[in-house]
Amino acid sequence: MNNDAASFILLCLMTRLSFKIGLPIALTLAVGLSLIIIGMTIKIWAAKIIGLYGYHWGDFFIPSQRIFYRKGPYLICKNPMYGFGYLHAYGFALLMFSWPGLVFAAFDQASIYALYFFIERKQIADLAFVSTHAHSVVEEKAA
Repeated sequence: MNNDAASFILLCLMTRLSFKIGLPIALTLAVGLSLIIIGMTIKIWAAKIIGLYGYHWGDFFIPSQRIFYRKGPYLICKNPMYGFGYLHAYGFALLMFSWPGLVFAAFDQASIYALYFFIERKQIADLAFVSTHAHSVVEEKAA
């Protein structure tokens, strides 16, 4: 994840001033900064709720009882880190006026959603079944 962030920042810096929006510069910078603040706030808030274990994909491979969350930003959106959590990337690209940065922010977000829809969603459902089944087997043996 850190390598992705570093390469994205480098891309935006190397391609800064590659487009003009036609809006006042102060407004563009204010929108970019706002997107960074909102995106980072939501990403950090969501990561605090699921913990570092989930944030670093630990719960992707090992069944967990804490699979579905219904608090904080998870009340607003099922995947806040995938949705709103990418606003900071668009914001940084806007601050740098980087056309490739905006394109790659959209590509990164589309990629994480593709991973979710094609792989993670099924994996979470399978792990939830394994976790539920394991608990019922333990309860049967105890009875």
